[in-house]
Amino acid sequence: MRNKFSITAFAGKYYFFLLLLVLILCKIAIVSPGFPRYGLDPSWQFALSVASDNHFVFGKDIIYTFGPLINVDTGTWSLHSHGLSVFLSILIAAALSLFVYKFFQKSNFLVKLLLLIFFFVNLSSARDFFYCLLPALASLTAIKSYSDKNSTSNLVYAVLLGFIAALLLLVKLSFGVESLICLIILLIFYAAKKDKVSLVALAAGFLVSFIILYLAAGQNIQDIFYYPLNIYYGVSGYNDAMSNPGPVVPVIASSIFLLLLMSYLAFRSLNPCNIKGIFSLLVISLLSLVVFKHSYVRNDSGHAADIYLFESFLLIYLLNDIDGRLKPVFKNILITCCVWSLFCFGSQNDSVFFSGSQIKRSYEDFVSRAENVDRIFNEDRNKVDFENNLKIVSQVSPLPSLKGTSDIYNYNQAVLLASGNTWNPRPAFQSYQAVTPYLAKVNYDHLVKQDTAPDNIFFRLETIDGRFPSLDDGLSWKALLGLYKPTGWTENNDYLILKRDDAPGNVLQAKSTKNIVGRIGQEIVNPYENGLVFLKLHMRKSMLGKLITVVYKTDPVWLQLKLQNGQEMKFRIIPPMCETGFLVSPLTLSTADFSSLYESGYFPDSDIGLRVRSLAIIPENPNQYLDSFDVTFEQLEHPERSKAIVHKFQQTITEFKDVIVDPSIKYNVDSFTFRFTDDRKLILSLHGWAFKKNETIQNSKFAMLFIDEKGNCLQIPLLNAQRHDVSSYFNDGHDYDKSGYITSGIFDSSELQRKTEYKVYLKMIINQAEYVVPLDRTLPVS
Repeated sequence: MRNKFSITAFAGKYYFFLLLLVLILCKIAIVSPGFPRYGLDPSWQFALSVASDNHFVFGKDIIYTFGPLINVDTGTWSLHSHGLSVFLSILIAAALSLFVYKFFQKSNFLVKLLLLIFFFVNLSSARDFFYCLLPALASLTAIKSYSDKNSTSNLVYAVLLGFIAALLLLVKLSFGVESLICLIILLIFYAAKKDKVSLVALAAGFLVSFIILYLAAGQNIQDIFYYPLNIYYGVSGYNDAMSNPGPVVPVIASSIFLLLLMSYLAFRSLNPCNIKGIFSLLVISLLSLVVFKHSYVRNDSGHAADIYLFESFLLIYLLNDIDGRLKPVFKNILITCCVWSLFCFGSQNDSVFFSGSQIKRSYEDFVSRAENVDRIFNEDRNKVDFENNLKIVSQVSPLPSLKGTSDIYNYNQAVLLASGNTWNPRPAFQSYQAVTPYLAKVNYDHLVKQDTAPDNIFFRLETIDGRFPSLDDGLSWKALLGLYKPTGWTENNDYLILKRDDAPGNVLQAKSTKNIVGRIGQEIVNPYENGLVFLKLHMRKSMLGKLITVVYKTDPVWLQLKLQNGQEMKFRIIPPMCETGFLVSPLTLSTADFSSLYESGYFPDSDIGLRVRSLAIIPENPNQYLDSFDVTFEQLEHPERSKAIVHKFQQTITEFKDVIVDPSIKYNVDSFTFRFTDDRKLILSLHGWAFKKNETIQNSKFAMLFIDEKGNCLQIPLLNAQRHDVSSYFNDGHDYDKSGYITSGIFDSSELQRKTEYKVYLKMIINQAEYVVPLDRTLPVS
């Protein structure tokens, strides 16, 4: 009987921990490393991995929302740090397993089973929630298990939390900030208990661990005081810049759920007064706020999944907390809710209904990771896969190898890193991430200073979340237009190549400035009809806006433009990014438009681009901002005349005749303007879209044809432009995003015959099929 009891006790104590450890290792430990890929998220992950390997100083050379141990979270493979990343990821998994085990050690079989199911069904979900859970659960375990007599146990938990806080702070700043606050709460708890030994152990554990891990990450000890800058500026501004509208019902439901749970825990802690309960409530409240904001600032299915995981975990926590004090009928209801949440809310399938595929996917992930364990230490295979992926990225958008150092705008860093060019990034190396005045200024200073500026820049205008395109790194445009000159395009016309001028001039300066006070929704007239017009806005949040920012997010702010041609357009702006200014006129929607800014400097009075007549600032929720705000218009000096690129026509010899237009071809010309100069240069601008109805565009290519009456044809290749608005307008289930075409520049018109009127056609190749349509435009040459 005694042996049976011993076996049962052993199974109850250790098999639960071992099963937890296996599942959490499978969840968090790096098994299959990540390799370079093309795209927004893979680019910054790869770039930060390279920055860490090359000992860039985080907080000085690089400022981002992650730290030098980023690979512990992303799993990006690196020859220099892969072993350390794997080791630290295993430590994180082991720590989480230990604290789950210790916190629920005395729980009944049902609670432990639900916890095992919880970790199993979420094997395929993102890891962010579990990184958030770790410091909170460590603090809860330390508080719950605290004993005035058991000093050894107290010290172990204190040192472990100190290590965890240091590690997470060097992995991702949002995890680290939460860890620091948990650490502060536990410090206050030890102070309230007058336990100086545990208090010192916690503080020393954090400081010593941080220094050791900081050095292990390849950072130099003399640079350690730069890291607080990375923490502050990496996190600040995220709330306004990255907020994304989404469904409101889940937000309300989650708010009610969390408020009810916090109310219950507060009642339990305060009646009667229980110091452990009060500090546990503080930790859970902090975790609730972190997960809530993380889930609903972006408010998409990928981020909102974390709040579902949190609710599932809290239901199990609640079941454990009130076990034995609840009537069977209510207990069964709560158990049903736990099971339902595990198989429904945690499934990330955008549905509250049971998804059997979740269990299948979790099983497949478990088997796949188990089969790939050998890859952890197979450096030869990892290196081959790394090189192969690097080659694939370089082929997606080939960049020429240039002398000197290079940077790339806006965010596809992987393309530059795969090209073999020497990387010299600005501190906020993703332009959309320069979300505060400080980050905009350090990026600007990086370009202005001769000793830090890159020799070359691959420039493409691209942004996120429907922002006004020139807003990202807007201040840097003064340096780009003044200190660099375009030298051509990359092979696929993806990027404009800018080279720092051998005899650099100055950054663009304001030759005229006008300050006014604007009001929400009021039409503000642009005081300058011509030239490059720079706009600065200084908006202030109301008290309501400030309070909402603490617990949730502010709603988007829109910039509504009226153009001189009568067209109206609407874009999103980020108020803090507007304080340092951005180019508002001429409207710059594409890389070709940006190129024309140099060319418009060649002819200062030209009508290249779309001029802005007036604008209005329209917050989605006006109550979140003060009604009045400061507005500054600056008319900038044009770039130097020598910086213009003069393009040439491509001549084709053909007997061209009118074509019969396929009725399924839909097309439109948004803008077609041209002007001849005295020295036979043609200033030309064309914007529009074309597609074949009911056919998703996989690939597209466009050219503009000028045909004379004899059928002689001159051709200008056009650049592709993303047109999400076209897909939205037709809304027939097909993707027409690649339907846009654009050109804007100065052309050598010597090939054009005098006293001839050319008909203008559009040639398009859509999904390998070629079509030609008349644009009902002519180009008269005098």
